[in-house]
Amino acid sequence: MQFNLRLSQGVSKSKGLLPVVIMLLMFWSYDAGAQYHRDPWNHYGGGGGSGTVTYEGYAIVVSTDYDVPLGDLGTIYKGAPSFNLNVTNYWNDFTFNAGIGYHVYKPKADSLFYDDGAGGVGSVSYETFPVFSIYGGAAYNLQIEQGLRFYLGANLGAYYIRLGFQSNDQFGNSSSEINEQEVYIAPKFGFNIMFNNSVGVNLEGKYNFFSPSGNSQDNPRVGIVYKSYAVGLGLVIKL
Repeated sequence: MQFNLRLSQGVSKSKGLLPVVIMLLMFWSYDAGAQYHRDPWNHYGGGGGSGTVTYEGYAIVVSTDYDVPLGDLGTIYKGAPSFNLNVTNYWNDFTFNAGIGYHVYKPKADSLFYDDGAGGVGSVSYETFPVFSIYGGAAYNLQIEQGLRFYLGANLGAYYIRLGFQSNDQFGNSSSEINEQEVYIAPKFGFNIMFNNSVGVNLEGKYNFFSPSGNSQDNPRVGIVYKSYAVGLGLVIKL
């Protein structure tokens, strides 16, 4: 059995931060020059349907979701709750966000077994897999009715992770640990539901892709793409 989580120390961190910087610049460039006070339902977001909302403003979104790893990652780790904090800015039909997040995948079992390729069986034990994320995002809003909007967009940024494992087979024992930066992108969709002009909730689904940054000469893991999906709920507070 081949394990794609074997590690290399050579990682370039500067490239992975570039998309974050770009999204943050986009986010702040659309700061509201003038605030228009309209119907309470029109104080949040933007979109079509019953008319374009032109109010521009900020909100804080505190959210939690459940992140489920897929593929090879899902073979080793179980799903985990994720915690996120976003600042959002609404401009015409679009929403821009800048956020941070954190979750920790835990191994499904204390040890996994594999064929060592020479007629023997080895075992490997994985440590917990913490993930800290920083990202920017954008979405298009479609107003369904007063206080209810559907949106579709994506987040782009970086994951900062720590991987570690210990293996044992007839060829000996080995262990490895690394702190690594990974490129992160997540198509997303969801609903915003506002209860009044100040407070609402956010329902969101995401499909996450993340991959080691750098180049393949420094890091042989470059090119591996991990996947997960997440569904969650957020509290929206208008500023």
